[in-house]
Amino acid sequence: MHGGIGLKNTFTAGVRLFAKTRYLLRQGDRGFIMAQCYPKLTMTMKPTGDPLHGKTLEIILTELVARYGWQELARRIAIKCFTSNPSIKSSLTFLRRTPWARKQLEDLYLADQG
Repeated sequence: MHGGIGLKNTFTAGVRLFAKTRYLLRQGDRGFIMAQCYPKLTMTMKPTGDPLHGKTLEIILTELVARYGWQELARRIAIKCFTSNPSIKSSLTFLRRTPWARKQLEDLYLADQG
């Protein structure tokens, strides 16, 4: 054995990962597994029609705050987390728990992009 792990243990772990990957592919997690196992392949795949694809909520919020500032953002979307001691962290917490607020933010972002 070299480095604490024997060749047999490494091979066994690889077989288990392969079996689990095949199982998850059959369960419908194809995109997630593809991204984990084949990152180069997923980067060359055709993009989806979703304009928000690949944009996290944090990226969207940060770009809108940089463009408009907190005051203008609060004027456009009437949410208390934008008016009372605003921060990225507190706003993300609220937006993740409140679907209607997240939708308004995403709609503003899309209108800004288009």
